[in-house]
Amino acid sequence: MINPQIKFKSLLDGLTIEEKNKKFYELTEEGQRLEIAWDILNLVKLGVIKASFGEYWDKETEEKYHKTNMSAKELCISLNKIKSCEVCGRGALMLSRIRIGNKLSSSEFSIDGINRNKESCVEAFSVEKLYDIEDEYENSYFGHPYESNSNEKLANIMCNILVNGNFNKRDKKNYITSI
Repeated sequence: MINPQIKFKSLLDGLTIEEKNKKFYELTEEGQRLEIAWDILNLVKLGVIKASFGEYWDKETEEKYHKTNMSAKELCISLNKIKSCEVCGRGALMLSRIRIGNKLSSSEFSIDGINRNKESCVEAFSVEKLYDIEDEYENSYFGHPYESNSNEKLANIMCNILVNGNFNKRDKKNYITSI
């Protein structure tokens, strides 16, 4: 089990999906990054998402994402009820972004900033930061703790974001303990 050594108070805890989605857009980009990182960290701690390599999401989640007759609201609800998903670093960011930052305004697949195009991904993070996160997650490019493509690596990256407001490639602190 992963135990983060940081404290964070989410502004979205206890809200319904619709309230979370609305509140998410009232936050600054930094606030959005923090909430995304917190959501991912909790999903890792609960064992809902598991680190993977080479795929954004596992096959079942991917099929949900591409299901053309599912509305954006249905997708968001479905991903909020997810019991298990294998993700890469960027896939985790996208999954959380849909879970807590979907405007639910349309029956179409225009999930703000994602539009079912994985390359547009998560707008609270710059493209440079997305690449830095993925480089560290998959290749330990910056020399942070833990083995590449592991739950511990993913959790530590999310802790780094929570502490720094964004991913800081120079911050190589170990923020978690495995118990």
